[in-house]
Amino acid sequence: MLAFGLLLFRFYGRETQSASPSSPRGQPGIACLGRLEPEDGVRHLAAPFSVQGPSILSELLVHEGEQVLSNQVLAVTANYTTFKADHEMAESQVKVAQWKLTRIQAGEKAGDIAAQMAEVQRAEAQYENAQREFKRDEDIRRSGGISETAYDRSRLTVETGRKELERAREKFNSLKEIRDVDINPSLHELDAALASARRTQAELDRTHIRAPFSGQVIKIHTRPGEEVGREGVLELARTDSMFVNAEVYETDISRVKIGQRAEISGDSLAEKLSGTVAQVGMKVGKNDVLKTDPAAYADARVVEVKIRLNEGHAGAALIHAQVNVLILP
Repeated sequence: MLAFGLLLFRFYGRETQSASPSSPRGQPGIACLGRLEPEDGVRHLAAPFSVQGPSILSELLVHEGEQVLSNQVLAVTANYTTFKADHEMAESQVKVAQWKLTRIQAGEKAGDIAAQMAEVQRAEAQYENAQREFKRDEDIRRSGGISETAYDRSRLTVETGRKELERAREKFNSLKEIRDVDINPSLHELDAALASARRTQAELDRTHIRAPFSGQVIKIHTRPGEEVGREGVLELARTDSMFVNAEVYETDISRVKIGQRAEISGDSLAEKLSGTVAQVGMKVGKNDVLKTDPAAYADARVVEVKIRLNEGHAGAALIHAQVNVLILP
């Protein structure tokens, strides 16, 4: 029993000295442990869900350690060829629908319209001539120089000419008229074709796995020919801006303020690094950095504090490495 008590004292005493500002050594500032992390953490880029089945990788266009730009294509899935053919067919349907609409909006052929215009002019000339003849016959009738039969025939010729002129004008106007009943179906057909083209374009875009931000490829999980698993295709991170996620005990968190300087050291680091407190967490939880350490408190309650490294790329090759943090007063 005594040996067990000495063991507990050794564990708890070591933890207090390494992580508490009130340690017997009187170390200034707040000491704690942390983990090296890139800005916004490490992203696992997955392939889109496909109703045809699991996503198979066709092409991998990057390698581990490569720096990539935002929206750069990193990989292509195997259904690219199928969706590309669907999109090309949809674009062809759009062109056909546009041609049909243009033809309707243009109306009849110019030759047909010109011929009907000539017919209108001929009917106008005949009608005007019939009116002149009728006026002359009307003057002769007053002097009794024309029979009633001839007079009626002349009047009928005027009426016939008027009706022929009206019919010619109506036909001419109908040739020039573009009716909604003809245009609307073509408009709907074009809208449907455009919607299909947008859908197939979206499906085609989903076959390309793009970088959501500029960063560095940390690890590749899937190679060409392999099915994309739960870990995704690859891991991407902003390694040009490194942070330390420090776990400060809740009893010390009131002494931590944004802008405080911090020193970072560790066995994995060639030299000591410096940083500045950039964010103080709002949630108290159990420790994460020390959860695999048998000498750590099993239920230690900590608050996460983000410290931006002044050295930028420093620690980029040591993501998730455990480090010692000293937040200066």
